[in-house]
This record gives sequence, structure tokens and C-alpha cells, in this order.
Amino acid sequence: MKCLDNVERLRAPSREVLFERYVRPGRPVILTGLFDGQPVRGLASVEAARELLGPEPVRLGERQLVAAMRALDAASAGTAPVEPVPPACRTVGDYLDLLQSEPRTPWVMNEVPTPTSLRARIQLPEHFAPPSGHPAPEHYLRSFAHLHNAGSATDLHFDSDGRQVFMLQVFGRKRYILFPPSAGPKLHPVANYGAALLARFPEEEKLAFLRFAGAWDCVLEPGETLLMPAFVWHHVEYLDLSLSVNFRLADHGGMARYLLRHLHWDVYSQNVTAALLYEEPGCSRHDALFQELRRACEARYASPLERYRHMRALLRDVASRLCPGTVDTDYFLSTLGPLAPWVPQLYRVYAGAPSTAALTEALPPDEGWLQAA
Repeated sequence: MKCLDNVERLRAPSREVLFERYVRPGRPVILTGLFDGQPVRGLASVEAARELLGPEPVRLGERQLVAAMRALDAASAGTAPVEPVPPACRTVGDYLDLLQSEPRTPWVMNEVPTPTSLRARIQLPEHFAPPSGHPAPEHYLRSFAHLHNAGSATDLHFDSDGRQVFMLQVFGRKRYILFPPSAGPKLHPVANYGAALLARFPEEEKLAFLRFAGAWDCVLEPGETLLMPAFVWHHVEYLDLSLSVNFRLADHGGMARYLLRHLHWDVYSQNVTAALLYEEPGCSRHDALFQELRRACEARYASPLERYRHMRALLRDVASRLCPGTVDTDYFLSTLGPLAPWVPQLYRVYAGAPSTAALTEALPPDEGWLQAA
């Protein structure tokens, strides 16, 4: 495997340096030493994971894009999707047994809130504490654990909850391929997924594509922590059976908090919200653009579809003003007509469904960890 290896590695800097040099400009970085000396660093093997996490409950699932495409195919045919039955795994120990007998199983363990037994081995660094004056500190931090088998992959997408992510690699290695939001038109975007199936690219063609689209490409080693800024496109390849813990921080301003709850998600809303991520209403040179978006969000429409059409056109226009020369360039013929049968999945937030940000905040708060930080 070849890798561009173009993500900077940095001994854990101060919180202020990290924010100004990497978080705010949306630039990923690999942090070393952030969790050195902590008990979690002793969790260095599958055997140790089985001993600590074996009884923890799990749910198995498919790669998200596989399930999504099956649902879209069924919608196109006017039928209900036929869901395959996962293996009977109820605990982490069961899943590890499955991986031992079927190392290349397509079934993956869905991410789960980081178990208490694992949290007890982690002392949060000061980088993860909510900033002074944060409007909802109890919702600032969310953490999930991932256990994946070698050879599996996470399809190219961006996260629509607008959180910056710190990914601690506990054991095993993972390859991360990241793209800035502005690369979206080159990735053949559909909603918050890229239709470029990078796991299927021959390596030389993959590297050429990564250079064309301006990717960051790295291998995350055990003990390292990757900062993945909000709204960055990411594709993950699991080189070994690996365990990781992510820390998702809701570190955004008032404009983004509003947009995260009121917009559908595609490449235009992604770039607009990323550009306004740390801006506050009434205190920004982009306030007129934000108020234009707010009026459109709060206007009345004949139907959710009509709202979606209007908002998509407006967001494309606003994105072209905020990010000229990026999202206003088309690289592919449109594959998403406005009357395609899966469009309701894209504008469900306009029909009253909760946004991803709202669903994330509805999880139980990690107050104990916040106090420890």
C-alpha cells in the first residue's frame, strides 16, 4: 500500500495553538503524546480488548452506503427493502469470535457510546473541555468506540453534525483519506456521501485521484490521535483489526448552531456552514448572508419538496459567494433529479424530522468526563 503521507505530526500543542493553526482553518493534524502515560495505552492487543470489553453489548451492521443504496433501489422499485440478517453476536466477545472464524466478514460493529470500562482508562486532556461561555456545555462532548476488522472500510462521507473529531487509535492501524469541504464537487457528491468508491480503486489510480482532489492521506498508528476538522470528507481503511475511540466536540458559533438544525445536507450546505462555523449573528461580516438564509429557513412553502428546491438553489448561490471557484464548478452530470424517488430522504428535516445535530445532543450528556477535564 502506498500513501501520500501528507498529514503533519505534532507533539500535542496548547489548546490555543491547536485551534488557531488547525481547527479554525480546517486542517487535519496527527497529535502524538496526547494520551501518553494513561491506562488506555496499556490496551494494546485484541486479547486485552476481549478481557476489558468482552461482555459489552454490540450491534452489527453493514457499511452505511451498502444499506443506503439498497433502500434507494427499493424506493425506486416501489418496494420495501429486504434487510439481511446479521450474525448472532450480542457482545464484543461474540464479535471477536466471529472475526477469528471469518476475518473478512462484511459485518461491522456499529459505533457505540464509549463503554464505562474504557472511559475509566482515559483522562481527558484540557483540549476537550468546553470553552468558557459555551451555551450548552452538557452537549459539548460525545464519545464513541469503534472496533473493526482488517480489510473493511468506511465509505466516503462527511459528518452532518458539524463537530470536530479527535480519533484516538488504541491498537491496530487505520488509513485516513480526508478532503476539504471545497473538494466536494470532485467527489461526485450525493447528500453527504461521495460516490467515489475509493476502496475499489487500484492503488496508483487512487493516488492520482487523491492528488487531483487535494486529499490528505495518512496512516494512524497506535497511540496517535487524529484531529479531523468539522465537515471534512473522510474515507477510512482498516489495515488491521483495530480499536479506536473518538471524541466529538460541538465547538461552533451561533450561525452554525442555527444552520445545523434547519438545513438539509449536501455539498452546498456543507460548505456554507463550514465557512460560517465560528461566526456569531450580529458580529460577523457575513451577517447579511446569514440573515438571508434565516429568512429562507423560516419562510412558508407549499410543501417540504418546494422548500428543498428553494433552499438548495439558495445554498448553491451563497456557497459560490462564500467559496468562489469551488462548489460552483460542476465535474459530473447531475445524478440527482429533483423528482428522484429518494429525494425525500434528503429533505426530511423540512418535514419535521430531527437534524443530526439534534439527535446527537439528545444522547445522555458526558458530564462526568467534562468535569474531569
